[in-house]
Amino acid sequence: TTELVGRVLRLAQTGNLQTYAFWFAAGMALVLIFTLV
Repeated sequence: TTELVGRVLRLAQTGNLQTYAFWFAAGMALVLIFTLV
């Protein structure tokens, strides 16, 4: 998960953190949906 932290820091520096957070939330929602169905 060190790679994930580095990726988040890099995205925060480039200002794409909001976009990353959106896709992360969307991905988590998909995982939840597939788990519950």
